[in-house]
Amino acid sequence: MPLTTSGDPPQGFSSLRAALDAPVDTHVDLIGVVEHFFPAAPTKGTDWQLTFNLQDESLTHTLGTGDVLKVKMFAKHENLPKVEAVGDVVIVKKAKIRLFYNMKLALSVTYGGTKCIVIPHQSVPDPHFNLAYVDGRQQLPHFSYPPGQVLTPPAQIYSISLHHALCAKADSSLLVAPSAPRAEMPATPSASRSMLETSTQSVSRPKIGASTQPASSSMLVASTQSQKFSLIKDIGPQRFSDLAVEVLRTYYHPGGQCEVYVTDYTENNLLYLYNQPMEGEDFDDGPDGDTMNYLGDRRRKWPGPYGQLTLQVTLWEPHGSFARHHIREGHYVFLRNVHIKYDRSATHIEGALHDDRKYPGRIDINKLRPHDSLARELESRKQAYLTRIETQNAKKGKNEKNEKRRKRKEAKMLKEQKSMENSGATSSKPVGKPSNSHVRCQYGDISVTSIAKILDDDHRKYTHKGTKYVLPFINASYRANLRVVDYYPHNLEDFAHPLFDDTYNNVEPEVTDDSPVEMFSQSPPLWEWAFYLLVEDARQPPGATSPTRMRLLVADKDAEHLLKLDAKDLRQDRDTLSELREKLFIMWGNLEELKSAHEYTLDSTAPAPKPLSNSPFECCVHEYGVEAPDGDDRDPIARWKRVFSMFGTTIM
Repeated sequence: MPLTTSGDPPQGFSSLRAALDAPVDTHVDLIGVVEHFFPAAPTKGTDWQLTFNLQDESLTHTLGTGDVLKVKMFAKHENLPKVEAVGDVVIVKKAKIRLFYNMKLALSVTYGGTKCIVIPHQSVPDPHFNLAYVDGRQQLPHFSYPPGQVLTPPAQIYSISLHHALCAKADSSLLVAPSAPRAEMPATPSASRSMLETSTQSVSRPKIGASTQPASSSMLVASTQSQKFSLIKDIGPQRFSDLAVEVLRTYYHPGGQCEVYVTDYTENNLLYLYNQPMEGEDFDDGPDGDTMNYLGDRRRKWPGPYGQLTLQVTLWEPHGSFARHHIREGHYVFLRNVHIKYDRSATHIEGALHDDRKYPGRIDINKLRPHDSLARELESRKQAYLTRIETQNAKKGKNEKNEKRRKRKEAKMLKEQKSMENSGATSSKPVGKPSNSHVRCQYGDISVTSIAKILDDDHRKYTHKGTKYVLPFINASYRANLRVVDYYPHNLEDFAHPLFDDTYNNVEPEVTDDSPVEMFSQSPPLWEWAFYLLVEDARQPPGATSPTRMRLLVADKDAEHLLKLDAKDLRQDRDTLSELREKLFIMWGNLEELKSAHEYTLDSTAPAPKPLSNSPFECCVHEYGVEAPDGDDRDPIARWKRVFSMFGTTIM
């Protein structure tokens, strides 16, 4: 009894299009095929959550194209639906339609009895052999939540025909049975804004049946028995190693990559030396290799371990997005196939975790469970280290006074700024002026690069078969000594932007894995920092007739790192606006005052009523490329636009 189309859903069920068109808070029963899914993740409470996208013939005729309905389930971990692969058929009963900043989704009802049945895609038969399911003599293999649910004949027939209709045009070689539960990491929510240039790198959709599962426990056991597994004390450059480590610090970059600082409490003399502060030293400074406090803000001292025990690992996609949503400081994790190499200074080693070419999309990060032997051994080494440090500290008799030191620093800073204002400097060029000690950046051991050299980096130039080319951009990072001479937008109130405003955020948002149920409302108050600084070198090169300037983007997490403030509606939250103004005064002096009074111009030939008075500061600059909206797809050079953004810099 073959069926070529699925037809209408069984009685009592809504099509996915009807569900998307339904009013908010409507309860719906749904049947769909999984187009995309995310790994189960803990909420801030006791429940876990699972998110997946469904499609049916009201939305598309081919799986992976057209609209989707996102479904988000909340339950105890053992009660979550067993969605394991793209192509699974899912039946959801009594879900509620909710709106999350302009995106409708179906949400499980915790106390309303939402039920779910999952039919694995490899268990769905060919429609030509569905007679046994028509009369109810046979049940399709399925998982039900709560257990014990029975598939009705109409639901079985519709599921078989819907699966066949949507998957028939897919590459049949990709419709393989999963060998283990698999998961897909969420894409980094990197919005394409009309006002700002941001990274366009994103996580592509998985192929049907493709595994993106983190390594299983059995894989960990096998790996520890392989030659690749190493303690940090045994690793060296030009090697690939599996590591069991604790995450100490995390930092996220534009484009999705993530830097993590990890340790297994063993020592390697090729790592940075993290010195333990002596009595009277300021905890605000970072350790060696992080002299500008890149790893944390002034309220968090570096917790150790001290010595040469910490390895920096860069996680590239898809691992960076997975870490952003699932890995936190203090987690014990297993990292598979980490490339150990020398850093840019060629004096210390660092790690990198790239996408696996043999298994694209596979996540090579796995959280260790407390009873795992690797976790127990790591915990044992940690406790031995802590015992040794406590003994050393007791002998030294250290007496930390962080709060008093912080207040002294703030008083000194205000005094210096007041003295600067009263100095009445007559020149806008800070010749011989020292760098602003209240603005700090990472990578203090990297030499300073001028704006002119950044803009004309020789690495962009190359010759191929006698023809000279200039790349539109390179992925590079620099340390520069700059001063701010202008900013945009002109009003500080516009430095924060609402993510639910389509004029700013024109990309359909992903629901983050740590979003509690209470956030599913029609107007969630989510904001993001995004603004530009126009900067020039602190010292102009000899013979320069006019300063070379560069537009610097400061946005999202990098802006939070700079300001140590969460973005809010600055027209409503005047306290945050006042804090922002004070922070930026430290960095750009009287610039806002002059602009607000219309007493400032960038034209060096025009008379200025008052001079610009600010101090240069050191900052980190990241260069990358974004696709130009008016670029020509046929020209690989013209389609890209060069962007510079600030990162790793903090106003103290």
